[in-house]
Amino acid sequence: MGIDSSDGREASREELILALQEAHQQVLGLQAKLAEMEWIGEALRRRTVDLGERVKELGCLYAISDCLRDLEAELPEILQRIVNLIPIGYQHPERTWARLSVGGNIYCTPGFRETAFRQDQSIQAGKRGLGTVQVHVQPGRGPNAAPAFLDQEADLLAAVAVWIGEIVEQRQSRTQRRLGLETSFLKAWRRFGRKGPR
Repeated sequence: MGIDSSDGREASREELILALQEAHQQVLGLQAKLAEMEWIGEALRRRTVDLGERVKELGCLYAISDCLRDLEAELPEILQRIVNLIPIGYQHPERTWARLSVGGNIYCTPGFRETAFRQDQSIQAGKRGLGTVQVHVQPGRGPNAAPAFLDQEADLLAAVAVWIGEIVEQRQSRTQRRLGLETSFLKAWRRFGRKGPR
C-alpha cells in the first residue's frame, strides 16, 4: 500500500523516506536562502539610511560653502546664515538647534532650545580661540529610537567650526587691511593737504 511513483509503480517505504528527506533538505536550503535575502535586505536598508544621512551632511556643507563665497554679505549675516543651516545636516533637523558664539556675539537658530543632548566644538583661527558652536538635539523616544547624535555629525560640526574660524579670520584681516589703508591715506592727505602737492 504505497504511493505510485512517477513511472507508475508503487514506491517502497524506503523510497518515500528518501524523497521526504530530499524535500526536507530543499526546504532547509530555501529557508537559508530566505534568511540570507532578509539579511541582505536589512543591510541594504541600513546602508540606504546611512547614505541618506551622508547626503544631508554634504548638502549642509555645500550650503555653508555658498554662504562663505558671498563676498557682499557682512560677517554677522554670514554667521547667522551658517547657524541656520547647521541643523539640515543632522538626522532630525526638526528637533535640532544650533548656537554660535563668536567675538562676544551670539547667533542662534529660530526657536533655539537647550537640551541635555548637545555637541560643542571650539572655533579657532590658528591657535587663537574665537568662540564655540553648539548643536542641541531632542532625541526620539522609545526602544527603537536612534541615538541622539551620529559619529559623522561630530565630524560635520568640526568641519563647520574650521570654516567659521577661517571666514572670521579672513574678514577680520580684510577689515584690518582696509583700516590700515584708510589710515595711510588720511596721513598722506593731512601731510599733503596742508602743503598741497608740489
